Amino acid sequence: MKVMFLAQRGFNPRAALLGGFSSVLAIYRQFAKGGHQPIVVAPADRDEEEKFEGGRIISVKDTFETKAVYKGVLTIASGLIQNLGSIFKLEKFIRQEKPDLVIFQPSFLALAAMLIKPLFQNTKFIFRHEDLIANLAGVRRAGRISKFLASFLEWYLCFFSDYVFTTQKSQKEGLMQQYGKFGLARSKIIVLPYTVNLAFLASKKGKVKTNAPTAYTFIYVGGMGYRQDIPSFLSLLLPTLRKRKDLKFLFVGKGLDNDLLAYIRENKLEGSVELRPPVNYNAVPNLINAADFGLVILKNDKGLEYSIPSKFIEYLALGKPVLAYGPPGGELEKAIVEGKVGVFLRKGSDVEKEIEMLVRNSRSFSDNSSKAVSESNVFKTADVFVDYCEALLESLQR
Repeated sequence: MKVMFLAQRGFNPRAALLGGFSSVLAIYRQFAKGGHQPIVVAPADRDEEEKFEGGRIISVKDTFETKAVYKGVLTIASGLIQNLGSIFKLEKFIRQEKPDLVIFQPSFLALAAMLIKPLFQNTKFIFRHEDLIANLAGVRRAGRISKFLASFLEWYLCFFSDYVFTTQKSQKEGLMQQYGKFGLARSKIIVLPYTVNLAFLASKKGKVKTNAPTAYTFIYVGGMGYRQDIPSFLSLLLPTLRKRKDLKFLFVGKGLDNDLLAYIRENKLEGSVELRPPVNYNAVPNLINAADFGLVILKNDKGLEYSIPSKFIEYLALGKPVLAYGPPGGELEKAIVEGKVGVFLRKGSDVEKEIEMLVRNSRSFSDNSSKAVSESNVFKTADVFVDYCEALLESLQR
């Protein structure tokens, strides 16, 4: 089986942090392990190609800046026009490589793929819906027309792709309720486990700290864009950070980091909040092990209520209690409360009190984290996804 990934802009296998990029990397490595010679195609600043761990990484030059999508409809239109060249490049790659399966993270490259999909009847296209709703969250905030466009793009990708991969049964039902009346077939929506490299993370798990630290470190590793909206999270923490000098927040990654840096300076948080650039994925576990708690942050947006970032699972695999923020009543809050693996903050929460509870119960939260990963049917490894894809294609070829 030949597999091609269409990754989001900025994919770097040597610095694939937690979350969506590490999911692509985990599946990529599993396909490579099976001898499938996977290929990743990703928008970038220049055209280039390199071999990587049994497969290839192909960068496609584009002119689209990630920030621009947050301005709404006109920017989406201009982004598509600017990336017309990517359609022809992508068509060339697919025609040359003849992949059996194209797995994509929703992006302008994915929209291009859907435009040329009718040319490739023997290639199946599948995407992860969590990536789509996260990306569209920025579009939905720009007004009624943008909300309509976001819903249209969601239906468009769901309807014209061959399969939609989601990790939540509730999300599947939500999709059917919203788009079933417009022709979306239930059989196209597949509920599969998270594509997390649990085996790698479990082997890197650190020892539980026995001595009470004089300061507590909270770490976030991953993208820092609109769907995280980290300044809003820090605004919730602001009174506590000014009062408690024993709390340190470390953010590792990139995205809207200039905006975040400006917020930190404006509010004089340099002593409490630190930004670091992306690091090699192999170095991530040591960073997390050195911290006391993992941070999972989502914008308080209804469009993200089904989303559980895969970095949440990765923190659990390393035995880290979690401090989280996101849409109230969403899947992330349910997972934290039901699994008893940390604390979920809402607007209006008594942050200092919640953090004290997190610290007080950190040992039991850590034990529950490891238990949740080992016992739950949801938190499986990337090989489950690969096995499903192999079985799917085998059944279609009969």
